[in-house]
Amino acid sequence: MLERFFSAHVYQKVESYSQEEVEFPRIRIDPEKCSGCGYCVKQCGGQLIALKDKKAVFVGNAFFGEVCIACWNCATICKEGAIEIKGYLNIKKGRYKSQQIHPRVGFGYPNPFQEEVPKPFSEIEDKLTEVEKVIYRRRSNRVFKREKVPKELIRRVIEAGRFAPSGGNCQPWQVVVVENQELLKEIADWSVKILNLLRVIYMGRRLWNKVMVHLYSWVSPGRMDPRLIGGIDAIYQNRPKYDLFLHAPVAIFIVKDSRGIGKPLLDCGLFAHSMVLTAHSLGLGTCYIGLSEPINMSLKLKKKLGLKWPYDEIATCIVMGYPARPADGVVEREIPQVRWIE
Repeated sequence: MLERFFSAHVYQKVESYSQEEVEFPRIRIDPEKCSGCGYCVKQCGGQLIALKDKKAVFVGNAFFGEVCIACWNCATICKEGAIEIKGYLNIKKGRYKSQQIHPRVGFGYPNPFQEEVPKPFSEIEDKLTEVEKVIYRRRSNRVFKREKVPKELIRRVIEAGRFAPSGGNCQPWQVVVVENQELLKEIADWSVKILNLLRVIYMGRRLWNKVMVHLYSWVSPGRMDPRLIGGIDAIYQNRPKYDLFLHAPVAIFIVKDSRGIGKPLLDCGLFAHSMVLTAHSLGLGTCYIGLSEPINMSLKLKKKLGLKWPYDEIATCIVMGYPARPADGVVEREIPQVRWIE
């Protein structure tokens, strides 16, 4: 039991783990193809890539080492094709053990027609619906133009969310659209301040740090996931250049109705993703900002956003804008386990 308890969480540098415990994707950046544009640096949510001598280099995280979560966002924004990613993040033991199926390299691409070997997307694209195309291509965008998004286009995106399903058709959502950059900065400053407490607990080397990490990962495993801590660390270490709201021209906060039937947070997620898919179909870019959650701990910020019971909790936040460079593209993903009961 004690062995399970203390091996449940990854809190050391990656070099201290064997291939039997954690397998990380392999990242290769071809210096001959790299133009030094720097878009991959800005696009990486973990800030794991840096420019050195005008070339992109995978540097990893100062605490975790050369880790990567295999989101592929750096590869899709690289129009020179300089970035190659092979494999997945596969945690093989402990509380964060991966439960998905990790296919061979090249077998994780979209395969809607269940071919033995997935065909190149260009060969199946004509057979797909427009909805499928948007779903397969959508990637989080972290690099935006300064250009404002017209209000009529923002309203058009919100309108698509209005028709999302909800428990009992209770529609437990409201929307707060924020274009005021000073307010977004205030929210970001507060959120990073609160989130940094998790980072300090996680990265400390004292015995109490390790005990707190293990205890907290039992009570709330999602808040101690190494991927979350890496994201917090990326923002904390690289501010103000790397902003929580990505310097996007608009942030859309989805507010939950506390009286919602069943799972109102799920309903708000459906509302949000209907908006996201619509935005990408219109040529816009979006990114979920889950790290804005500490807003819910600040009465001052909630007041500024006009939050009052029963609409008094931010469910999620989406930033939106015109991509500085298109980031949408087809990538590989793990395969979920599916159980058929007939």
